[in-house]
Amino acid sequence: MKLQFLHIVSWIALVAYHIPMIFVILKKLWKDTPILMFALYWSVGGITNLAGNLDFISAGAYRSITVVHNMLDVPFVLFIFMLNTNVPKIRSMSRVMIPFYLFVEIIIGFISGFKPESFNYMNGVGVLFIIAVTVMEVIEYFKKMSHTDREKATIFLFFALLFEYMSYLFVYLVAKYWKNDEPDPESEPDEMIIYYVSTLLGIIIACFGFMSDNLRKKAIKAPSAPRPHEVLISIID
Repeated sequence: MKLQFLHIVSWIALVAYHIPMIFVILKKLWKDTPILMFALYWSVGGITNLAGNLDFISAGAYRSITVVHNMLDVPFVLFIFMLNTNVPKIRSMSRVMIPFYLFVEIIIGFISGFKPESFNYMNGVGVLFIIAVTVMEVIEYFKKMSHTDREKATIFLFFALLFEYMSYLFVYLVAKYWKNDEPDPESEPDEMIIYYVSTLLGIIIACFGFMSDNLRKKAIKAPSAPRPHEVLISIID
């Protein structure tokens, strides 16, 4: 029964991964790079997970796909922050951390090999850093007394990231510490169910932002030219 539920929820999640991109296409937001990158984040996650369910992709090939995805996941999310945040400190931190994080990962890969287990601790550090940055973004949002319409929409996308990464942290702690990093066939379905359900909930939260008309950038109206009598009054004054 548990495995059947996992099968169902995993395929629902694999479809749901692409809902944000569907909203971007339907609302013609593909030229809005910051929002497009948010949608691409979930689409790439869906494609990566789908690869693990395709028979023509070998286990070795999927391991390589997983390594590349895990290496690029944190830098890509930081790039999304760099594009979307209105907090200068977060933007500058992201700009510095992206090359630094990639450099450390490459060094680890050359030392320990480019395999999933080589990056376990680095992935944990990356998840914690994303959570910290997202919390900073949310705190800065609530510090402000007024917000633009776009900020009111994008905050749902940040909440979605925060929810997902908090869930990933829970799964990471269970897998790497509470089980001492030893495979447990009995608990693995539970972890995957938590992973896919949390992903679904995160996407639902994000959809509130993607569905909002506030997400679209408002065109800045140019000031109208003064009427002749207004110019005359200005000269007389």
